[in-house]
Amino acid sequence: MYWRFDQAAPRINYGKTHLLASIPPRHRIPESAVSDLLAYFAIPKNTMTHRTYYFEYNPSLVRLPASQIPELPGGEQAVYLASYRVSEIHFCLKDFKGQMNPDRLKRTNDEFLGIALLRSDLSVITDATVDLRKGGIRQQDF
Repeated sequence: MYWRFDQAAPRINYGKTHLLASIPPRHRIPESAVSDLLAYFAIPKNTMTHRTYYFEYNPSLVRLPASQIPELPGGEQAVYLASYRVSEIHFCLKDFKGQMNPDRLKRTNDEFLGIALLRSDLSVITDATVDLRKGGIRQQDF
């Protein structure tokens, strides 16, 4: 068990963004649209009133103890376990989201737990997105 933050995770030398493969492409903004989001969202079928987009938020990272490292296909070596809040909007932006689309706030936000096994360079080996609401858990950050 780790009691010190500097022992639980690597020293932060750089940032890395993860896109979990377990989130279906229909819930992502296409990479080709990123360069001109105004044009993409000008198409009615792409607006947040007609589609739900999910993003990874608030990653947490822990080093796996040597005795707990799972055997992975292909001899991959997992070094870290990462968890993410997967949601359609960051909770801090709830008021902003309401300005963009007030009807959307009336619905229950989808909140999922994203988990990933990472290599030593922090790249994703494998990931899963889990719906914990089925177990009665309502949480924003797991």
